[in-house]
Amino acid sequence: MTEYDEWKASEARKWLRHVRRLWLDLARLEASIEALEYLAQPKGIDYSKPFVRSSVYPDKIADAVAEIVDEVGALRAERDDVAREQARAVECLNQLEDANQSAVLVLHYVGRKKYKDVAKELHYSEAHCYRLANDAMPFVYDAMPKEWRTTIPNASD
Repeated sequence: MTEYDEWKASEARKWLRHVRRLWLDLARLEASIEALEYLAQPKGIDYSKPFVRSSVYPDKIADAVAEIVDEVGALRAERDDVAREQARAVECLNQLEDANQSAVLVLHYVGRKKYKDVAKELHYSEAHCYRLANDAMPFVYDAMPKEWRTTIPNASD
């Protein structure tokens, strides 16, 4: 592998690590949405007690629920952005000429599987999965989104 290919592979690995972390972002957003939706549900008043307190001040529950609903909407929008970015990553990886390389990278970076599990699923050795992934990196750089590509170091204009 040339020095330029090694640089491209390094840049591709940075992007793929970002893609792998998207799953964590997605899980965090889903948990936050679920928790907030639970808070927004009506809880009711327990009238079984002999004394129910009331207040002369206006009820703040409606405002709190409205804020929660707004926050859920914002989290859903962020979740949708993360899901779109993951789908875009799969599209980029599926552009690779070698379908075996593509399968290994999608399962490992998007599917969040260990190379050991990828090897078992694809009926390869673990070493072969590593080799496929490493050989694919320069091509991943060419397929990854343009906004992730950096300028070539020490390139003359």
